[in-house]
Amino acid sequence: MGDDEVTAGATYQLARLLAEPDPELTRVLGEIAIAFTHLEHILWLSPKRLASIPFDEYLEVAEDSSIPQRCDDLESNYGKKVMDQQREGRLWSILGRVREVTRRRNEVFHALWIEQQDGKPVRNKQGKILTADLDTMMRLRDDIRAVVQELNSYPW
Repeated sequence: MGDDEVTAGATYQLARLLAEPDPELTRVLGEIAIAFTHLEHILWLSPKRLASIPFDEYLEVAEDSSIPQRCDDLESNYGKKVMDQQREGRLWSILGRVREVTRRRNEVFHALWIEQQDGKPVRNKQGKILTADLDTMMRLRDDIRAVVQELNSYPW
C-alpha cells in the first residue's frame, strides 16, 4: 500500500464529486502541473545533451515519446556513449525517481477527485482510494522539483 492510500472508511459509495477544492490545494496542484512540465522538458532535452548536438539539429530528430519510453531510451543509449559505471548508476537512480514521480503525478491528475461525507477530499484511481490532502500534494510537488534539479544538473 502506498503512502497516500487511505485504508479505513474510504468508500466510493459514500462520496460525492469534489466541486470546490480548497484554494491552497488548488494552488499546489497548479505548482505540481508546472513542475511536471519542467520535468518533461528537461527529460525531452536529455538525449540532445547525451548526443552533444546543437539544438537545431536535435529539433529535426527529436521524438515526442512517453516519459517511461524516454527513460528506457536513455538507459539503453547511455552505456554506448559514456563508459562510466558511477555516472551511469547515478543516472539510473535519477531515472528511477523520474518514473516514480510520474506514477504519483498520474495518480493525482488521472484520478476522480471526490469528497467524503466528512468533507475530506480523496482520489479514486481505478477503485483505489488515495489521500488528497495538502501535505501529500506538497511532498509530490517538492519531489518533482528535486528530480528536475538533479536531472538538469546531471553531467552529461
